[in-house]
Amino acid sequence: MSEDVDHLLKCRMKILMLDVETIGREFPEIFSRVKTNCPLCEDRPACVLDLNCDPNDVAWEAYCPNADVLGTLVALTGLNGSAPR
Repeated sequence: MSEDVDHLLKCRMKILMLDVETIGREFPEIFSRVKTNCPLCEDRPACVLDLNCDPNDVAWEAYCPNADVLGTLVALTGLNGSAPR
């Protein structure tokens, strides 16, 4: 599964402590939309810069089309990358 996930999305998810495999398995429809948005995003240069300069800065939330969904996934997984059971 993680092979077909955009590199920038994988990096962002890692910073957010979201496991690609777990999210793909537990939230397949939502994750499919997130995976589609990332490669088509017009703000990829800003994302690369943010990830390289200060990956913990929340500036990405202002331009990322997946910010709300990723934030929700963080909340749903209890900030540890695994879905609630």
